[in-house]
Amino acid sequence: MRKPRGPRPALIQLTDRQRALLEESAAGRRRPHDEVQRAAMILQSADGARTRHVAEVFGVSDPTIRLWRARWVQATPQLVAAEEEADEATLDTLLQQVLRDTPRRGRPATFTPEQLCHIVAVACEAPADSGRPVTHWTPRE
Repeated sequence: MRKPRGPRPALIQLTDRQRALLEESAAGRRRPHDEVQRAAMILQSADGARTRHVAEVFGVSDPTIRLWRARWVQATPQLVAAEEEADEATLDTLLQQVLRDTPRRGRPATFTPEQLCHIVAVACEAPADSGRPVTHWTPRE
């Protein structure tokens, strides 16, 4: 048998409630696909599946599996604390937050939310109401 290379994967231990919620998420049809896939990855990892195997099953890279394992391990104390003092809905909400992507940096928004509201409001009016001599809005207008 070949000896695995690299660091040992993060050990994931799930409580019964966490496992039940993850199984529900992994089987959910109304949740975003990424969250469903991540829940299934965590379940397989908790069952002892190797990083390479889980990556092949889900068609992702090994670093992706390591990332989600690490995020789960990092969130475990918070999940356990919430499990002891919170109800099922609160725990489920926290679990979904763990499975969500973190916001990414990017180009700043071109328009503020107020400007967007104003643009939509003007677009819903007739052009004549805004003093424009056209019959309908065009991209240039």
